[in-house]
Formats: sequence, structure tokens, C-alpha cells
Amino acid sequence: MIKQHTLVVGFNDKDTKKQEFTTKQILSRIVNILETNTNGYSIRQNKGGYRHNNKTFINEKSATIDLMFIKDKQVKFIINELKTQLNQESILYTKTKLKGRYV
Repeated sequence: MIKQHTLVVGFNDKDTKKQEFTTKQILSRIVNILETNTNGYSIRQNKGGYRHNNKTFINEKSATIDLMFIKDKQVKFIINELKTQLNQESILYTKTKLKGRYV
């Protein structure tokens, strides 16, 4: 069984609720963290939205990152690095068991 770890990272700052860095700068930080702490990854850019607790709806750019062949402990470290370097309140994290192989 292969575990696929998926992270969705928003680009807006948790304090200002706005994107404080360019998309290129944010992706560069994400890639640097991933290249330092994984053997490989897949990343996609997205645009989505969510409603804050105060009922304000926010549209924001984000990235979806897929990681495989990595330990849970490493994923948690990456999440903490992303939260710190991108000033994020939270990151969506899902883990799925897959049947798969290289062909």
C-alpha cells in the first residue's frame, strides 16, 4: 500500500488576509522546502475561496502538493515549515492509501 499525502496551502497571509508576496516568491519558498525535505513531489496551482468565522468570504490563490514515499513525521515537519515561512494559520492535510506501482 502506498500513502499519498496531499497538502493545500493558501497564499494569503494569516494576519493581513491578503497575498503579501508574489505567486512566484511563494512557489519558490514552497519548492525550496520540498526539495530540501522530500525525494519528490507534485505541485499544482489553484484558485479557490473560503468563508472566515466572521462570515467574510475570501478568494485566494493556493497550491496543492502531493507527496508519496515519505514518512508521516516528515510531512508534519514540512507542514510546520510551510506554516512558518508563509505565515499560515492552517494547511489542509489529507492522507490516502493507494494501490499503485511504477510501470
